[in-house]
Amino acid sequence: MADADWVDQRIPAHEAYKVAGMRQELLVTKFDYDENTGDYHLQGYRRRQQDREEETH
Repeated sequence: MADADWVDQRIPAHEAYKVAGMRQELLVTKFDYDENTGDYHLQGYRRRQQDREEETH
């Protein structure tokens, strides 16, 4: 069940603006920048809604 919350995503350099949002949305366990391709590589677990709400209060 937990695997459903696992995210492994590559973000192209021209979509780098998405990185900040992804890092907020995920509990990031790995964050790399690939110098060869210019891609960002994020791996992490998607935060549960209640986790996000607790942080904003």
